[in-house]
Amino acid sequence: MKPSELPEVFQENLRAARLRSGLSQRRLAMLVECSPNSIVEWETGKASPSLNSVHRLGKALGISSELLLVKFCSEPVQLKPQQNQSSSGKSEKIPA
Repeated sequence: MKPSELPEVFQENLRAARLRSGLSQRRLAMLVECSPNSIVEWETGKASPSLNSVHRLGKALGISSELLLVKFCSEPVQLKPQQNQSSSGKSEKIPA
């Protein structure tokens, strides 16, 4: 695959998943049966793996390969208090 064919988030997800798994780039490369340099290039966006390699990466990291390709919200969503119209027509805050 060409680097532009994978979502940008792939490289971030790959690095984060590898670090969470406690694997070095060298160890992940051994599990995926590729060179350590390939892992470096994939994590920096200089190259993109084949779809087969994406599948092997997911398997080696213990996650679905699809999770490497999607962006997740990294910050919790902050809910704002809702406004409610009272019978008098004035807005009242509803406690969160």
